Amino acid sequence: MMSDNDNDIRAALKKADWSGEYDAGRDLTFHDMLAGSFRGQSRWMSVMAWIHIFAFTGLMVVGIVFFFQADTTRDQILWATVFLSSTVMVMMLKMWFWMAMNRNAVTREIKRLEMRIAELAERE
Repeated sequence: MMSDNDNDIRAALKKADWSGEYDAGRDLTFHDMLAGSFRGQSRWMSVMAWIHIFAFTGLMVVGIVFFFQADTTRDQILWATVFLSSTVMVMMLKMWFWMAMNRNAVTREIKRLEMRIAELAERE
């Protein structure tokens, strides 16, 4: 007999395009994980992260261009700082985005394992 938790797991997996068969080798591609990060409750955070990534990348380009056009050492230090700060921000945002994709993959795998455990419990 299945519990309410098992039924909830089945419903969630069917909603997440679960085929019903456990396949340990079935992994999502990077593009699937990237597209999946723009779905669900945290979609707006992913969109905002990418907007900031593009903005800071633009600021990096501006910083490096103005660095080479600067006449004084003080201006060069200013634009080098702008460039390096923007680079750090882009790296931090990309790391956050990568961890969010990893969190989604781990959650998906936990759902698969829960489903597999429920299937094995049914057989007994």
